[in-house]
Amino acid sequence: MSWDKDSLANVKMLAGAVPALAGLDLGQLTSVGSGFTLNIEPAAGKAKLNIPKWTGETTFATEQPAADAKPLVLDFLAIDDSGKIATSGLDLDALAPLLGGAALAVPPDLLATLKSLGAEDLSIKTTPNGITLSLDGKPLPSLSYDSAALAALSPLLGPLSGMAGDQLAMVQDQLTKLPGLDATIDVNLTGQPKGGELPQLDVKLTDTGGVNLLGLDIPGVTLPADTIKQLEDAGIQNLALNVKGDSILANINGQALPKINLSPEGMKVLVGLASGAAAGLPAGAIEAALGSIKGDGLKLTLALPGTPGEVATPTEPTLTPPDLGDLSAPTFKLEAVVKDGQITSVGGLSADQLKALGVELPALPPNINDILKSLNASSLDIVTEANVLKILVNGAEAMNMQYDAASLAALWNLAKPNLAGSPVADPALQKLIEEQILPLLPGSNIAVKITVE
Repeated sequence: MSWDKDSLANVKMLAGAVPALAGLDLGQLTSVGSGFTLNIEPAAGKAKLNIPKWTGETTFATEQPAADAKPLVLDFLAIDDSGKIATSGLDLDALAPLLGGAALAVPPDLLATLKSLGAEDLSIKTTPNGITLSLDGKPLPSLSYDSAALAALSPLLGPLSGMAGDQLAMVQDQLTKLPGLDATIDVNLTGQPKGGELPQLDVKLTDTGGVNLLGLDIPGVTLPADTIKQLEDAGIQNLALNVKGDSILANINGQALPKINLSPEGMKVLVGLASGAAAGLPAGAIEAALGSIKGDGLKLTLALPGTPGEVATPTEPTLTPPDLGDLSAPTFKLEAVVKDGQITSVGGLSADQLKALGVELPALPPNINDILKSLNASSLDIVTEANVLKILVNGAEAMNMQYDAASLAALWNLAKPNLAGSPVADPALQKLIEEQILPLLPGSNIAVKITVE
């Protein structure tokens, strides 16, 4: 630890609020200096170590930042009175169910210390050889180290801190990364984030479900095993989101999915569809997650274990116009009536009439029925034009999806693992969809009208 006149003066101002510093004559640190040696007899059966006497200030070897180190600026964080961590761009409480139920918070003892300081802003800056601290812009004593000093500290952490197991291993691993870290962290201590722009959030999952965010392991946060299995079963190695305004761009394994444009009502449609596709994740958490990132903008990448290289965020798509050759645009029109989640008529024929012909009308999937209820819908229209599908609720456009044959194929491949047990699971029908229907869909004229009674 080192200090100068200004940083020591700031510590003196804080000393009265921090019990550990109360009563210390800090003036001696800059005028006289002090130190002590504590000799501890070795444990039974242990040899006495030959430890050289400390003779003066330690000189640390100059560390070089990692060749691939990227500056990390986190200026959108805040800690409220209860210790919860908040950001200017995401509702972390709402996202907790997606992270195994863990709400991000600082330890109670650290929270008590921060409160006692009466400060509003804490800044932390790392360099290859140390960490500088400031409160409300006023410098505090800094920490200096090199790799050897950090390695010497590592085995002491367990006995001195009480940490053990995965938590201790995680902290020890972070120590090895400190010399290569170029981070500036600015935390508001009043619970109100400054509103700094969220950086691209690069998330990597470990083999045990641990979360690494922006190159840092997040303690106490793991993705549920069933969620990881769902992603793996869907063949997902990585995914990326780019959310701007009311639009969502997404890539799966580097392949672009259709672009989605939303109105407020369209959010309810998307939440319902996402809840059905991601069984086991609560709709409330999905809605909060989508709602928060839609409002503030977000670039996010997620890489599962074993994903090679960097994951790129999506950019505005260049859609390939439909090519139907000599064919005229396929046209499909259908009218149906739904009551209490059950399809009661199709094309003017009632359920009883169709049953007499050997056709049994199915019930709507539960999530689709929930969507209609949440929208208080009396009508739902699905219409297409070249490269665009629109969904209208009660005559007003709720959302549209822009696509071409390639992005539709990527979306279909994502959905296929969830189709087991449905009529569409038949291999012959899937082949028809993949080889005949999907290639024609971008140039088709579709008009489906569902009346809800």
